[in-house]
Amino acid sequence: MPASNDNLRFRLIFEQALDPMVLIDRHGGIVEANRSACASLGYSHEELVGGLHVTDFDLNATREDVDRVHGNPERHLPASFQSTYRRKDGSTFPAEVHINAV
Repeated sequence: MPASNDNLRFRLIFEQALDPMVLIDRHGGIVEANRSACASLGYSHEELVGGLHVTDFDLNATREDVDRVHGNPERHLPASFQSTYRRKDGSTFPAEVHINAV
């Protein structure tokens, strides 16, 4: 199957997922977010992508955590944990987080 079909399939699965999903770079910057993530966090796609760091909404994450985990993904990923997230309006909610290297 051509790569373009694989990319389209991934894009559709990602966008239509009911669970909020974000892709972050090695430094914790948001590089992609699905509709559910935007709705859950209260940000537009444009605000999330390229403008926020995961620590801006994950209240339990620090930049040191992100650097440690993403600096050595073979050792630290995949991982699952509970955290607290902050929406754009300042309200918070509990979140079950699953991370993996892509």
